[in-house]
Amino acid sequence: MVRGKVSLPTHGYRARFSDHLNRSGLDFLALTDVERTSRSGDSAPTRHGFLAVARKSILFGYPDE
Repeated sequence: MVRGKVSLPTHGYRARFSDHLNRSGLDFLALTDVERTSRSGDSAPTRHGFLAVARKSILFGYPDE
């Protein structure tokens, strides 16, 4: 699992997370302040300042407020 922050515009087009995630031409999603955990949970989480995630590898995404 990957958890991180995505910067979105405050107003207008693509201000919603779903609009940003579904935009055409987006191959990678840029995340900051990232925490990666293994699916099995058998290793400690790792922290990263920045991570680019391939959009085609994202199974689901949701805002965590």
